[in-house]
Amino acid sequence: MRLLPSEERIRLHLAYGDEGWALFRYEDPVKEVLHKVKFGKRRDLLQLFNADLARFLDRRRQLSSYDCLLPIPLDPRRRLEREFNQSGLLANQIHKISKIPLERKGLVKKRSTPPQSLLGQEARKLNLHHVFHAPHPASIRGKSVLLVDDIFTTGSSLEEAAKTLKASGASRVGYLALARVVAN
Repeated sequence: MRLLPSEERIRLHLAYGDEGWALFRYEDPVKEVLHKVKFGKRRDLLQLFNADLARFLDRRRQLSSYDCLLPIPLDPRRRLEREFNQSGLLANQIHKISKIPLERKGLVKKRSTPPQSLLGQEARKLNLHHVFHAPHPASIRGKSVLLVDDIFTTGSSLEEAAKTLKASGASRVGYLALARVVAN
Protein backbone atom coordinates (compact mmCIF):
# COMPACT_ATOMS: atom_id res chain seq x y z
CA MET A 1 0.00 0.00 0.00
CA ARG A 2 1.26 3.45 -0.85
CA LEU A 3 1.48 5.72 2.15
CA LEU A 4 1.22 9.44 1.73
CA PRO A 5 4.46 11.36 2.34
CA SER A 6 5.21 11.28 6.05
CA GLU A 7 4.50 14.96 6.68
CA GLU A 8 1.48 15.24 4.38
CA ARG A 9 -1.49 16.97 5.89
CA ILE A 10 -4.83 17.54 4.33
CA ARG A 11 -4.24 20.93 2.74
CA LEU A 12 -7.64 22.32 1.98
CA HIS A 13 -9.21 25.55 3.08
CA LEU A 14 -11.61 24.21 5.66
CA ALA A 15 -13.33 26.88 7.68
CA TYR A 16 -14.02 24.79 10.79
CA GLY A 17 -11.31 22.15 10.98
CA ASP A 18 -8.02 23.03 12.61
CA GLU A 19 -5.77 20.34 11.12
CA GLY A 20 -6.02 17.06 9.31
CA TRP A 21 -4.12 13.97 8.25
CA ALA A 22 -4.57 11.02 5.95
CA LEU A 23 -2.43 7.89 5.85
CA PHE A 24 -2.94 6.62 2.33
CA ARG A 25 -3.80 7.76 -1.15
CA TYR A 26 -7.24 6.51 -2.15
CA GLU A 27 -6.01 4.21 -4.88
CA ASP A 28 -5.56 0.46 -5.18
CA PRO A 29 -4.96 -1.61 -3.15
CA VAL A 30 -6.32 0.69 -0.39
CA LYS A 31 -9.32 1.66 -2.51
CA GLU A 32 -10.18 -1.98 -3.19
CA VAL A 33 -9.90 -2.93 0.49
CA LEU A 34 -12.08 -0.02 1.64
CA HIS A 35 -14.66 -0.84 -1.03
CA LYS A 36 -14.84 -4.42 0.27
CA VAL A 37 -15.19 -3.13 3.83
CA LYS A 38 -18.04 -0.73 3.00
CA PHE A 39 -19.98 -2.66 0.41
CA GLY A 40 -18.91 -6.25 0.98
CA LYS A 41 -19.42 -6.15 4.75
CA ARG A 42 -15.81 -7.19 5.27
CA ARG A 43 -15.12 -5.27 8.47
CA ASP A 44 -12.30 -7.71 9.25
CA LEU A 45 -10.22 -6.16 6.46
CA LEU A 46 -9.75 -2.96 8.50
CA GLN A 47 -7.26 -4.98 10.58
CA LEU A 48 -4.88 -4.76 7.60
CA PHE A 49 -4.25 -1.12 8.52
CA ASN A 50 -3.41 -1.63 12.22
CA ALA A 51 0.39 -1.66 11.82
CA ASP A 52 0.31 1.47 9.63
CA LEU A 53 -2.05 3.20 12.07
CA ALA A 54 0.26 2.37 14.97
CA ARG A 55 3.33 3.73 13.14
CA PHE A 56 1.45 6.85 12.10
CA LEU A 57 0.17 7.55 15.61
CA ASP A 58 3.62 6.95 17.07
CA ARG A 59 5.13 9.54 14.68
CA ARG A 60 2.36 12.05 15.39
CA ARG A 61 2.68 12.48 19.15
CA GLN A 62 0.62 15.71 18.92
CA LEU A 63 -2.46 13.58 18.26
CA SER A 64 -2.33 12.37 21.86
CA SER A 65 -3.27 15.92 22.91
CA TYR A 66 -6.82 15.36 21.62
CA ASP A 67 -9.39 14.81 24.36
CA CYS A 68 -11.47 12.38 22.34
CA LEU A 69 -12.01 10.57 19.06
CA LEU A 70 -15.33 10.91 17.32
CA PRO A 71 -16.28 8.88 14.23
CA ILE A 72 -18.30 10.43 11.42
CA PRO A 73 -21.76 8.91 11.95
CA LEU A 74 -23.94 7.15 9.41
CA ASP A 75 -27.66 7.78 9.26
CA PRO A 76 -29.67 4.97 10.89
CA ARG A 77 -30.90 3.54 7.57
CA ARG A 78 -27.41 3.23 6.07
CA ARG A 79 -26.07 1.87 9.36
CA LEU A 80 -28.72 -0.84 9.26
CA GLU A 81 -27.92 -1.69 5.63
CA ARG A 82 -24.17 -1.98 6.25
CA GLU A 83 -24.54 -3.51 9.72
CA PHE A 84 -21.71 -1.30 11.00
CA ASN A 85 -20.16 2.14 10.64
CA GLN A 86 -16.73 1.75 9.08
CA SER A 87 -15.60 5.08 10.57
CA GLY A 88 -16.71 3.86 14.00
CA LEU A 89 -14.70 0.65 13.59
CA LEU A 90 -11.69 2.67 12.49
CA ALA A 91 -12.07 5.04 15.46
CA ASN A 92 -12.21 2.01 17.76
CA GLN A 93 -8.94 0.70 16.30
CA ILE A 94 -7.31 4.12 16.76
CA HIS A 95 -8.59 4.22 20.35
CA LYS A 96 -7.06 0.81 21.11
CA ILE A 97 -3.70 1.89 19.68
CA SER A 98 -3.57 5.47 21.00
CA LYS A 99 -5.66 5.24 24.19
CA ILE A 100 -7.39 8.50 23.19
CA PRO A 101 -10.91 8.22 24.66
CA LEU A 102 -13.65 7.31 22.19
CA GLU A 103 -16.82 9.42 22.25
CA ARG A 104 -19.44 7.32 20.49
CA LYS A 105 -22.49 9.52 21.02
CA GLY A 106 -21.04 12.98 20.48
CA LEU A 107 -22.45 13.36 16.98
CA VAL A 108 -25.44 11.94 15.14
CA LYS A 109 -26.65 12.23 11.57
CA LYS A 110 -30.18 13.67 11.69
CA ARG A 111 -31.47 12.51 8.32
CA SER A 112 -30.75 10.17 5.45
CA THR A 113 -28.85 11.64 2.53
CA PRO A 114 -27.82 10.32 -0.88
CA PRO A 115 -24.33 8.77 -0.82
CA GLN A 116 -21.63 11.43 -1.13
CA SER A 117 -19.82 9.27 -3.69
CA LEU A 118 -22.63 9.92 -6.19
CA LEU A 119 -22.37 13.72 -5.97
CA GLY A 120 -20.08 16.49 -7.17
CA GLN A 121 -18.28 18.87 -4.83
CA GLU A 122 -20.99 21.55 -4.57
CA ALA A 123 -23.79 19.00 -4.30
CA ARG A 124 -21.86 17.27 -1.49
CA LYS A 125 -21.88 20.47 0.56
CA LEU A 126 -25.61 21.01 0.06
CA ASN A 127 -26.34 17.34 0.74
CA LEU A 128 -24.83 17.61 4.22
CA HIS A 129 -25.96 21.11 5.19
CA HIS A 130 -27.12 20.95 8.84
CA VAL A 131 -27.22 17.12 8.75
CA PHE A 132 -25.23 16.55 11.95
CA HIS A 133 -26.33 17.16 15.53
CA ALA A 134 -24.43 17.04 18.82
CA PRO A 135 -27.07 15.57 21.17
CA HIS A 136 -24.94 15.95 24.31
CA PRO A 137 -23.00 19.21 23.91
CA ALA A 138 -21.64 18.97 27.47
CA SER A 139 -19.66 15.88 26.41
CA ILE A 140 -17.66 17.93 23.89
CA ARG A 141 -17.78 21.47 25.28
CA GLY A 142 -14.25 22.82 25.71
CA LYS A 143 -12.68 19.65 24.33
CA SER A 144 -10.39 19.04 21.41
CA VAL A 145 -12.01 16.47 19.15
CA LEU A 146 -10.35 14.31 16.52
CA LEU A 147 -12.90 13.33 13.88
CA VAL A 148 -12.28 9.96 12.22
CA ASP A 149 -13.42 9.02 8.72
CA ASP A 150 -12.45 6.35 6.23
CA ILE A 151 -12.09 8.45 3.07
CA PHE A 152 -11.39 12.16 2.62
CA THR A 153 -12.65 13.28 -0.79
CA THR A 154 -13.75 16.93 -0.72
CA GLY A 155 -13.92 17.34 3.06
CA SER A 156 -17.65 18.11 3.05
CA SER A 157 -18.57 15.52 5.69
CA LEU A 158 -15.72 16.42 7.99
CA GLU A 159 -16.29 20.14 7.52
CA GLU A 160 -20.00 19.96 8.35
CA ALA A 161 -19.24 17.75 11.37
CA ALA A 162 -16.55 20.17 12.57
CA LYS A 163 -18.96 23.10 12.14
CA THR A 164 -21.52 21.31 14.32
CA LEU A 165 -18.95 20.44 16.98
CA LYS A 166 -17.56 23.97 17.15
CA ALA A 167 -21.08 25.40 17.40
CA SER A 168 -21.60 23.00 20.32
CA GLY A 169 -18.51 24.25 22.13
CA ALA A 170 -15.59 22.09 20.95
CA SER A 171 -12.37 24.08 21.34
CA ARG A 172 -10.47 22.35 18.52
CA VAL A 173 -11.43 19.89 15.79
CA GLY A 174 -8.95 17.85 13.79
CA TYR A 175 -9.44 15.20 11.12
CA LEU A 176 -7.90 11.80 10.63
CA ALA A 177 -8.85 9.88 7.49
CA LEU A 178 -7.50 6.53 6.49
CA ALA A 179 -7.32 7.51 2.81
CA ARG A 180 -7.38 10.71 0.81
CA VAL A 181 -8.44 11.25 -2.77
CA VAL A 182 -5.48 13.00 -4.40
CA ALA A 183 -5.83 14.61 -7.82
CA ASN A 184 -3.10 13.55 -10.20
